[in-house]
Amino acid sequence: MVYTNDLAPIGVFDSGIGGLTVLKGLINLLPFENWVYLGDTARLPYGSKSPETIRNYTLQNLKYLSRYHCKAYVIACNSASAQFPDKSFNGVPVFNVIEPGVKQALSFTDSLKIGIIGTKATINSHIYKNKLLNQNYQGKILEQACPLFVPLVEEGLYEGDVTDLIIHQYLADFKKEKIDSLILGCTHYPLLKKALSKYFDLPIKFISSEFYLSEMLKNQKLTNTSNANSSRNDKPKPQGFTSTIKVLTTDDYKHVKSLIEDILEDLNPSFETVDIRPN
Repeated sequence: MVYTNDLAPIGVFDSGIGGLTVLKGLINLLPFENWVYLGDTARLPYGSKSPETIRNYTLQNLKYLSRYHCKAYVIACNSASAQFPDKSFNGVPVFNVIEPGVKQALSFTDSLKIGIIGTKATINSHIYKNKLLNQNYQGKILEQACPLFVPLVEEGLYEGDVTDLIIHQYLADFKKEKIDSLILGCTHYPLLKKALSKYFDLPIKFISSEFYLSEMLKNQKLTNTSNANSSRNDKPKPQGFTSTIKVLTTDDYKHVKSLIEDILEDLNPSFETVDIRPN
């Protein structure tokens, strides 16, 4: 069932806290919405699991979010997006982060060498590469799984010697090839942008999904925002409107509360630990 109430929330989920980078970008671009975020922290990472397990987890996450009568769902997890191409769940639109990421990559018409990084599940699916080739991208494409990036982020190790060493281990070939664009094919990875920027000798364009994702939501007339080109700080709130942001985690949220607050900064979400396992 589609909930057309303008105040119905948009549900967003990820395997952990990485999807909060997507949520934060969407909140900035779509300021007049209510949000429910589900981080499946008890079962992360998804990227090392089988396609069948990832799809089952995705269905469980969507089913749990449905109790909040969401008007749309966003799969803010590349591993789940790669294994769940469905465009709806019980009649409610579902959006993923891969298609808008590809759109942004193609918008950089001067990109001659694109690097793609992600979890093992995402890279092994070749979903970004295949979509780029299907859109007649003519440049060089390099792929690399970076499974240790997720635990680095979940531990708050966005910078430092350990992070630099792991980046070098994974991306030395990308550096040698002098890529000009890098698809961050996992929503945890934007939190490593500073360390990644430092590693590459030349400036590179980081590609993520938030802008085109917000455009897709608007085009489906599912949002209360008419112009996604403005930030939330540019727009007056409708009289009496207060956005609500619920953050749900499947493991004790106290373990990651400070990291979540650092990512969301002044957005002041409420927190709850939930059990989404089938009865």
